[in-house]
Amino acid sequence: MLSTGVVASGLAIASLVIAAPASAEETPASSLEITATTDCVTYGGSGSIEVTLTGLDPEVDYVVEVLTDGGELALSDEVLGSTEASLTYTLAPGGYRLGLLLDGVELDSESATIGACPDLGVTAAPVSCSLGRDGVTMARFTGLIPGESYSFEVVGPDFLVGGPFDADTETVDRELVGMPPGNYYVYVQWRPSEGETAPVPMYDWIAFAVEPCQPSLEVAATQCTTAGGDGTLHVLLGDLLPGIEYLVDIIDADSGALVDTGPVVADDAGEAGFDVDLPPGATYTVLVSGTWTADPYEEPPFIGGGNFVPLETVELVATADVTLAPCPVAPVTPQHPSTPAALPATGAGDTTGLAAAGLLLLAMGSALLLSRRGARRPN
Repeated sequence: MLSTGVVASGLAIASLVIAAPASAEETPASSLEITATTDCVTYGGSGSIEVTLTGLDPEVDYVVEVLTDGGELALSDEVLGSTEASLTYTLAPGGYRLGLLLDGVELDSESATIGACPDLGVTAAPVSCSLGRDGVTMARFTGLIPGESYSFEVVGPDFLVGGPFDADTETVDRELVGMPPGNYYVYVQWRPSEGETAPVPMYDWIAFAVEPCQPSLEVAATQCTTAGGDGTLHVLLGDLLPGIEYLVDIIDADSGALVDTGPVVADDAGEAGFDVDLPPGATYTVLVSGTWTADPYEEPPFIGGGNFVPLETVELVATADVTLAPCPVAPVTPQHPSTPAALPATGAGDTTGLAAAGLLLLAMGSALLLSRRGARRPN
């Protein structure tokens, strides 16, 4: 009888051990799953995280905690009376960790990130310098919301452009032309639709400068061609600003001595030119200098804008070196032999010479006649 009871007890224990897994299958574990994340799509707005809870006991109170990446509690939500639940949490952009808790014990968790809101911005990149009314700058507006309306303005010395525009992409480039040299700012602002407002005014601006062009300088040389002569420099200046008086110095490159100097101003084409004769056998530096002064800059009444350093005075400088070769050596003049003394001159009425010439011819004729008479013919 004793052995029979022990066997029965052993069967009961075995039955309990075998039945335990079947009970676990009937009660699934509670879980939390993030099913969707929506980034922020409006200025100063928020995004959202959607979660699904399953395997809940309707008789038990659960808690969903949302923590930031820094570990701070963003929100806590009680869930009860259901076996499953779908929840949506509206949150500021950033990273989060969502946990499902029962009596302070975490049963499951997942992480998600809500993307940042659009950040309206503007940059300005000068493309070229300016000689008066030909500066070019590329303005870029970023963080735009397609379909939304905006306005912009560009303000500078004797320069104002702007107006409304509708964004069709997140980035819009606009070329600004006809800009004088000087200091500018470009401003862009979001224009909400009627009845729509932003938590804070959405705008951005940045200051920038269009530089005056530096002068260009070309110097050609005509070399000395004769002994004792000069060489010539042909000086051509370009990219000159109207209304600026430039100074041209010609300096001996070896000694540093100032050889010549004088002012020049631009013609209607922004050019000037001249020739100058100089001693040969030397290298010369041609130095062009001028000064441009900007109009006073006033900071616009906006917050931000960066650390802009406005233009005040700009030195305009160009240099070039050119060498004038020595003149050719003078040719050596050959020495000619002395000419015989000339016969005394006779006048037109002087017959002495003619008489003497006649007597000489007569004497020569007589000698020839005597010579022939004395000759003998050979036997």
